[in-house]
Amino acid sequence: MAPGATVGRMDDSRGSAGRLPAVPARPGDATVLSPNPGDAVLATASVNEIGRALEGRVRGQYRLDEFVGGGGMGAGFRALDTRLDRPVAVKVLSRRHSADGEMLRRFEVEAQSAARLDHQNIGRVYAVGNDDGWHYIVFEFIDGTNLRDLVAR
Repeated sequence: MAPGATVGRMDDSRGSAGRLPAVPARPGDATVLSPNPGDAVLATASVNEIGRALEGRVRGQYRLDEFVGGGGMGAGFRALDTRLDRPVAVKVLSRRHSADGEMLRRFEVEAQSAARLDHQNIGRVYAVGNDDGWHYIVFEFIDGTNLRDLVAR
């Protein structure tokens, strides 16, 4: 599959062409120039919109199979390491945060800190990468209930 190719599911929030709805510009928003017109929309999209838009795409050697949630910095995916043919978890930093030097530094520090941890109850960091301006951290995939759902119950 070619980088940027979409194979994810379609839902009503994307419209008939599979594109995200337009997100109105806010004062102070940076202009984003990209060969992919959808990337300009993703620069200001919500985490859920980013998750749905990136689902099925490939970043580096990782195919983002399923959007599983997001937080203040980006979106999380169940993914496939296509080179090693194994499931992984990938956290993708939002475009808006990637353009902010301080947030990008915090993301990198998070990856370095997590990589130093080695415990049976903590997913290991496998890699850090950047593909077409999308920064990501690749973690060991652990099948089970996520902590947010467990706390909610």
